[in-house]
Amino acid sequence: GGSPIVYGNTIQGKYGPYGIFIEVSGGSPQIHNLLYGGGVGISVDTAADATISNNIVANFSMGMSGGVGNYTFENNLLIYNTNGLNLGNSNSAPLVQDNTIVFSQVGISSSAPNTNITNNNIENCSQNSIHWGSLSNLNAPNNWWGTTDASSISQSIYDYKNNYNLGNVTFTPFLNAPNSQAPLLSSFSVPNQLPISSPSPTSTPSQTPISNSTSPLPTPTSVSTNPTATPTQTTQSTSTATP
Repeated sequence: GGSPIVYGNTIQGKYGPYGIFIEVSGGSPQIHNLLYGGGVGISVDTAADATISNNIVANFSMGMSGGVGNYTFENNLLIYNTNGLNLGNSNSAPLVQDNTIVFSQVGISSSAPNTNITNNNIENCSQNSIHWGSLSNLNAPNNWWGTTDASSISQSIYDYKNNYNLGNVTFTPFLNAPNSQAPLLSSFSVPNQLPISSPSPTSTPSQTPISNSTSPLPTPTSVSTNPTATPTQTTQSTSTATP
């Protein structure tokens, strides 16, 4: 019921379906850490005003999850997770911005109609970049999807075109380059790391080198992977395809 601050910790386990590394019920937590290898990285339930930012969460069954409440997920790096971010259902109003979510089976799953997903880098997800689970429509503009091909982006999103009982996810306008305000893959460094296990039976893309540094939690920088590229919105008005 208070306002706990969980900051600057490195918590390391073994990849698998069990174990929640940080779990908060109630209050207004602020959570900023490096978490590696487990069932659920960060779980926040029934919190009024939670801020989950500047975390690196890698190699989990579920990187982060939120229950009922108004959450802000920002500037997090979610990498090599089965499900990067699970946003709960109808009573939630999560804000998801300036995150990098990569090399997961599912980038973001949500059934909350008031979800706000913007200015994220969501790419290299083997199943879906977004798995939508509500009858309502979802607007997810101004994200980078790893491509500027509207058809490819649409096919990476699970919504009405896959299940007539769901709403549409609108992803236009979208960025034509990665958002430089979101964390970089170079932020990913695990002290004394365990071997990385694939979060799925399918093969995962080659991994970036991981240092054995025991330095404090690395802080994501705002330098773009393509320093000369400035994310801009496309002018095309293509929306998701419907049957």
